Amino acid sequence: MSKAEDQDLQNKLFSEIYDVQDENMNIVNGLINKADKTQELGGEISEKLKKQKEQLDIVSVELDDLGGQIKRAKKEVTSFMKGIATDKMLIVCICLVICFISLAVALIIICKAGMCRLICDNVLPDPSKCPEIIK
Repeated sequence: MSKAEDQDLQNKLFSEIYDVQDENMNIVNGLINKADKTQELGGEISEKLKKQKEQLDIVSVELDDLGGQIKRAKKEVTSFMKGIATDKMLIVCICLVICFISLAVALIIICKAGMCRLICDNVLPDPSKCPEIIK
């Protein structure tokens, strides 16, 4: 081989080496760009996660507060229902008293009309035991 051929071969090899180096540099630069983009994306995701954690903390506090309010409302409703039950019992007792008074008044009216003597004579086995008020 002549010196010129050696020089051509040497230039071709160096040219290929430089081309491979350029390709490698392009690949490395692309990887660096992707790594930078990945870091930026990671930072954005981290910020979003921080905001979401803060929102979850706020929701948690609000849920705790709501739970306390529900317990308090349950106690108030229970107390209200006990009050209603007490009121119903009082109304029933008043109605019974009114019924007994009405019955007593009705008996007095019947006795004043002279119907008691008739009842004593027909219902009691011994009419002589009829109370003195009826005679």
